[in-house]
Amino acid sequence: MTQIPKNMKALVLTGPGTFEIRDVDTPAPGREETLVKVAAIAICGTDPAIVEGVKFKGLWPPGYPFIPGHEFAGTVVQLGESATRFKVGDRVAAEAHKGCGFCRNCMIGRYNICENYGKVDKGHRHYGFTVPGGYAEYVVVSERSLHPIGDMPFDEATDVDTAATALQAVKRGRVSAGEDICVFGPGAIGLLCFQIGLASGAARGFVVGRKHRLALAKELGAIPIDY
Repeated sequence: MTQIPKNMKALVLTGPGTFEIRDVDTPAPGREETLVKVAAIAICGTDPAIVEGVKFKGLWPPGYPFIPGHEFAGTVVQLGESATRFKVGDRVAAEAHKGCGFCRNCMIGRYNICENYGKVDKGHRHYGFTVPGGYAEYVVVSERSLHPIGDMPFDEATDVDTAATALQAVKRGRVSAGEDICVFGPGAIGLLCFQIGLASGAARGFVVGRKHRLALAKELGAIPIDY
């Protein structure tokens, strides 16, 4: 049985633009939740703005102190009441959203635009945005927000949620075998869109951008267009 420490290290935002590594209480999972030991976490483009505390003031984070971070992967170490989807020892990646489960949007599977956004008492969770996230040794996550990763390396698994965003874009674009695709903006999601587009059967992939990001797209096999 995994020994869960009473305290853990976490990156805690103490105010706009200020943070420190603190010893904080290790959270305990509630109903249908799991405790995940974080093995790797990526830095999303949103994170610096959340740390800065200006662009999303009053929304992300909702207050201080606060633990950010939402692109993480790790191992399930404890199960809350009625949590049955995973077992201790499972390797998982998290997605940032957990809807309330009862509003119209959640009922049709669009929990990422839950009508009870930000209302913790209604069951909504947005990890690293409105509730504590993964810049910590341990994080409590709803079992509905976790996905098994098998033997995928933890650092690669931190991109599962981001890759799903790119996959949705490619699916909505209805890419067909033999077609050419063009992606504007070789950021993380743009490069993932390019790669998933090729994996979906596209014959050629053009990427529009500049500087080092465009160079990376070329390394990945794109036909670069420097705007």
